Amino acid sequence: MTEEVSFRGSAGQLRGVVHGSSPKAVILCHGFTSSKDNKAGWAEELAKDFTVLRFDFSGHGESNGKLEDITLTSLIKDTQCAVGFLKKRGAKSIGIAGHSLGASVTILSASVAKAICPIEPVTDFSSVKLNPYGLKKFDEDARKYDIYSMLKTVKTPVLFIHGDKDDVVPLWHSQKALSFAPPGSRLEVIKGMTHDMQETGYEKVVALTKKWFNQAL
Repeated sequence: MTEEVSFRGSAGQLRGVVHGSSPKAVILCHGFTSSKDNKAGWAEELAKDFTVLRFDFSGHGESNGKLEDITLTSLIKDTQCAVGFLKKRGAKSIGIAGHSLGASVTILSASVAKAICPIEPVTDFSSVKLNPYGLKKFDEDARKYDIYSMLKTVKTPVLFIHGDKDDVVPLWHSQKALSFAPPGSRLEVIKGMTHDMQETGYEKVVALTKKWFNQAL
């Protein structure tokens, strides 16, 4: 069972798709310039056990807003709005998983989730610049966030997943973040997986996230 939905976000309406029907729910956050459409197969597999919401961030896909205006702050707000939307629908326990930039947002949204799973996250924005890709204020806004310091305060368990062949966001981002994460957190390194989660890696990511949320939610 799937349902197209919309809810208010940081720059207007956000568009999404809900799969399944369970009081336990998982939100899937896509990466920079990606969309909810790339998470359909993942959502369908997770929906065997959970309600799953995949949605387009502001400025992406079918959602309102302009890509040039996004910031970490706006994407975090979008994710918080997604959590609120699911709670209004009756979700009692919510996990968040995201890839790449969506994984960074997942970490920074840990306070509103029971468990999180960042996949190949950027955890140090001093080494990653997005303004050259047409964004207006992203890099300036990102400097406000210290993911490592924030992880010290997190009580939510974290499963980091990273490919050892990721040449876009190197493995050290997750390795360093793990050292600040709360007890019960861990890092799964997928051998041979690149940043685009090629087919074999994608299947492992789906299996790992499904097992993780079944244990943690």
